[in-house]
Amino acid sequence: MDAQLVSEVDLDLRKFFTGLADAARLRIAGQLAAGDATAEALAAALGEKLAVVRHHLALLERAGMVAGARIAGLFGLLGLVLPFA
Repeated sequence: MDAQLVSEVDLDLRKFFTGLADAARLRIAGQLAAGDATAEALAAALGEKLAVVRHHLALLERAGMVAGARIAGLFGLLGLVLPFA
């Protein structure tokens, strides 16, 4: 296997597992598995500060697990990305 390909796969796996490595991110993923939501709705449902939820959403987005519209750089409606949905 090509060394560059292995490196890219390793990076993808690290991003994926980083996305799941926190209880708050798992709770967010669980909420999004039930349906699309805004960052504000997630914060209210989870009893977390909006800034904390946005931080975790950014990590989940980098891991390729969450996608959504951004309005003025902020998250709009979000959902899980297949195959996670």
